[in-house]
Amino acid sequence: MNEYLILFFIALITGFSSSQIARALDFAMDFGHYLDWLRLSMVKKAAIKTGRLKDFESDFEKRLKIIDFGERIDAMDQLYWNVANAYKPLVLWLCFVCISHRINFLLSAVFIGCYWFLLGFNPLLIGFYIISFSINQYFIK
Repeated sequence: MNEYLILFFIALITGFSSSQIARALDFAMDFGHYLDWLRLSMVKKAAIKTGRLKDFESDFEKRLKIIDFGERIDAMDQLYWNVANAYKPLVLWLCFVCISHRINFLLSAVFIGCYWFLLGFNPLLIGFYIISFSINQYFIK
């Protein structure tokens, strides 16, 4: 019985923490924040791959001239999503839900791998991932 509760609480913690880590990472990668260079470099690489680098740079310069910070962030978001429409793998770097699910999968895989290595396979691990995924989905909204 104790093992069930321990796995349940770890699933709760994993699901909640992955959604919050993704929320913080998405905020940090917005334009004007401290990790904006990461998202911007991914968008530039996507623009190069689609052959739209000159269009991207001209739109980027126009949107930089917007004075209001909130409007500038929204304008950059629109620009990023315009590039993502042409290059679909970029969506994984822009979509908050996609980031959250990848982090949840990574955290769950690490925990399940450690558990399996130390204690062997347990069918409860499948339930662990389902609970973790559900909690993550609940806190995304």
